[in-house]
Amino acid sequence: MAGGIAMLPSGGAHDAPTEGSRTYAIVVCVFASLGGIFFGYDQGVTGGVLVMDSFLNDFCVDYNGNSYTNCTAASADLPDNWSTFTTLYNVLYYIGCIFGAYLGGYIADKATTRSR
Repeated sequence: MAGGIAMLPSGGAHDAPTEGSRTYAIVVCVFASLGGIFFGYDQGVTGGVLVMDSFLNDFCVDYNGNSYTNCTAASADLPDNWSTFTTLYNVLYYIGCIFGAYLGGYIADKATTRSR
């Protein structure tokens, strides 16, 4: 059993829900869940882009002598420079997400009227 105490409101507290609070909570939850949905969608798009013929022809074929066959080989047989490129491509996406999360909060604090 987890330790802790229960804090109950004193006699004068009114604990009834206010009008519209359920709708507001649902809207906030839906809006918050969009972040996870879009993050997963972006990952799916990124994975799809990495195997597109046009992407391979632009970024892999003829780069350091790579052929189309080399670029579409099994994971263990991919050229080292292509494996490094795809790794950096994915890592930079996550780094951008981290910076975006921090900067988004900072910009929201500076741009809102409550902080002025």
